[in-house]
Amino acid sequence: MSDRYAACFAGPVAPNAASTQVAVIGSRGQGRAHLYDWLFGHVGAAADNVISNTLNRFTAIPTGPAAVVPVALDMAAGTHGVTCYQNATTGTVTASSCLISIATNQRASHRWVAAPDGELVIPATDASGIYYHAGHASLATNQETTFHWTS
Repeated sequence: MSDRYAACFAGPVAPNAASTQVAVIGSRGQGRAHLYDWLFGHVGAAADNVISNTLNRFTAIPTGPAAVVPVALDMAAGTHGVTCYQNATTGTVTASSCLISIATNQRASHRWVAAPDGELVIPATDASGIYYHAGHASLATNQETTFHWTS
């Protein structure tokens, strides 16, 4: 059975298509990670705004991020082998690689759970992973995000 991990992120929703909320990066030699649960919601004053939330693949590590340390859901689990970052300023999204796109209202939180065998796979390479962007044409707000994966 695979070990399960979580990483929690907090960052801006910015009127800038290049801002990255979260980047989850695979690690060579550690095996592939499988993202199975994704939760996100907005913090601050509620308003009726639509936020575009997308998960894409990338093949170049975003620049300017802050590292986030993953946590094992079972305290006896081994090394996670996945690197996580938040609040990157730029990144290289792989063309035509949208895995999930969800438009949500700022007043509501959202949870995506993979169907059995429908997990998103993070490759076991140093510079490839899943890139999460939350954006709006003109709104600047904050959002909290949690990813759960097996490794």
